[in-house]
Amino acid sequence: MLIYAIATGLDRKGWHFHPLFQFQLLGLNGAFLTGDLFNLFVFFEVMLLASYGLMLHGQGAARLKAGVQYVIINLAGSTLFLVAVGMLYGVTGTLNMADMALRVAAAPEGDQALIKAASLLLITVFALKAALVPLHFWLPRTYASTSGAVAALFAIMTKVGAYSIIRVTTLIFGDAPRPPHGRPPTGCCPPP
Repeated sequence: MLIYAIATGLDRKGWHFHPLFQFQLLGLNGAFLTGDLFNLFVFFEVMLLASYGLMLHGQGAARLKAGVQYVIINLAGSTLFLVAVGMLYGVTGTLNMADMALRVAAAPEGDQALIKAASLLLITVFALKAALVPLHFWLPRTYASTSGAVAALFAIMTKVGAYSIIRVTTLIFGDAPRPPHGRPPTGCCPPP
């Protein structure tokens, strides 16, 4: 993508193409590598900030209109992401995804509704960022309005949303059986 952008002169049609491209890659790599839910939010924001600049790179009225829509939708999604992270932190007291999984599994029944609401918010946010149906309405105009190299990079960026759905639902909200409170799960410990 970068070689194509350089070969076609896309990188010279506006300001700061190369730093924005590198920040985009930083956000992508960080989102795939982090084990902390708040850091996932931060890397999503790094990725999105760079994508705003890349979306508008090269100017034009159609690109600006699609860019404003793209920014507004992603800011709304980021706000919901932060609310969901705050809800989960309030219930579990941790942001480490592995530790959060243990605390969610051991959470009392009174906290289960809040955990489910936070999980639905997270899935909705990731579905929006992954452009899953019916939350894909922003994608056609955005991809059609930007350059080919940037659209190819955005195609990778949407996969981060799909990856996040898989990672969060299987790690934090997996279907592991919950032991009754005060008793160990049956079959795990030898009889005394």
